[in-house]
Amino acid sequence: MFFQSAHEEKDKEVLLHFIRQNPLGVLITGMNSSQQDFLQCTHAPFVVDFPEETGKTDPYLRAHIAKQNPQVKTMMEAVDDKPPNVLELDDDILVLFNGKHDHYVTPKYYVETKPDTGKVVPTWNYSAVQAYGKMSLYYDSKTPETGEFLAKQLHDLSQHTEKSIMGYTGGENPEPWKVSDAPQSYTDLLKKNIVGIEIRITKLQGKFKMSQEMRPGDREGVIQGFAKLGGDTGTAISNLVKERKVQEPLEPRPYDEPLVEKSDRIPGAPCMSVSLEGPSEMSKTEELFYITTKITYDGPTNEDHEAINDDIKPIIIHDYPFTHDQFRLQRRCLDYDPSKDSNGNSIQWETYFEDEGNQGWKIVDESGVEVNVTDPEFFRSLKPEESFVRKNYLEFFDLHPDTVVGDTYRYQYCGGCVDWWIWGDCEEHAKTVVKLPCWLYGLVVDPADNDGRRSS
Repeated sequence: MFFQSAHEEKDKEVLLHFIRQNPLGVLITGMNSSQQDFLQCTHAPFVVDFPEETGKTDPYLRAHIAKQNPQVKTMMEAVDDKPPNVLELDDDILVLFNGKHDHYVTPKYYVETKPDTGKVVPTWNYSAVQAYGKMSLYYDSKTPETGEFLAKQLHDLSQHTEKSIMGYTGGENPEPWKVSDAPQSYTDLLKKNIVGIEIRITKLQGKFKMSQEMRPGDREGVIQGFAKLGGDTGTAISNLVKERKVQEPLEPRPYDEPLVEKSDRIPGAPCMSVSLEGPSEMSKTEELFYITTKITYDGPTNEDHEAINDDIKPIIIHDYPFTHDQFRLQRRCLDYDPSKDSNGNSIQWETYFEDEGNQGWKIVDESGVEVNVTDPEFFRSLKPEESFVRKNYLEFFDLHPDTVVGDTYRYQYCGGCVDWWIWGDCEEHAKTVVKLPCWLYGLVVDPADNDGRRSS
């Protein structure tokens, strides 16, 4: 499972209570077998034992499944050479627990970003916990260890589900069903056909994906959208998005903004310069941090790599190299040592990029799309010393998950050069077309070599 810092829940107590509230798990194993599939899974309700309840160091899971289950047959094959009673498996296992409520999220709920840029896609909100561990089998109901384990397991599971799930607590509510309500001969017969499972949890991971990574207006749109949808699931998702809100802000501290180096200029090509302007400090209370990017056409480049700004040649450029994709957020390394920088033994800046913003894309392999070079969405017509401005925004969640007060970041342009350009203005090239990739926001695919002109 992929964990974005905004979605990850690390509190073990929270995760164990999640399992207790959502006891139906999926037991997943990968074991070699002469007759059964390598990968197998079984749905089963689990009892979770907290360390403070058992006096043990680790939390445990308990369950029971049918002896005729192919997964049990594979387990028995894996422990064939071990003595009976309690059988311990060498392989790690995984149990997956899902929350009660999950739902598709329509892009229409993103009321801030959708009308602003339209760059939104559907996703799914959900919660899940996965528990890794080592498993023991209680196979022979005639042995004291297995008999005792199964009796406790059946009692604890039925009491938990009767009381916590059904609400049968007695008093004004119905009395809970007990194992002893069934004939003992009947339950003894059933015990012979089940296997007890005990899992020592070695690793717990939890994910509550509830729109935390979205902009404030988008999160509010999700909250309102699910509230209007109604029903148990709509109301629950709306409340969960509210609960899983942005964490409390850190106290900001100023930092020095580092310089950004210019790319090498190529003689005979237009010279473009990029300047960035942004806040000198960042705080969670600000929600969004806008970076202003100014792109200037300085003029053609001479043999001395200088721009000739008195030349009147206009150009049209493809402006994809100046979009958000061509910038990187970098954090100053905590162990940076300037004395070792010259020989490459100490790195000053490290790029941090988290891809959970990619919430799901349609993968396509179609032919390029013809676009007129006068289309202002993809191309710019400029005269020497003329500029255009773009604004990119960052959120606090764009920072490294272990960011602390005083960390230094820089936002750096790394595009390098323009992939396609041509001398002239929109009037001259009213009928000039090029091909962009079918998803449009990428490098020009035809002509791929910029018609032999040098990249700027």
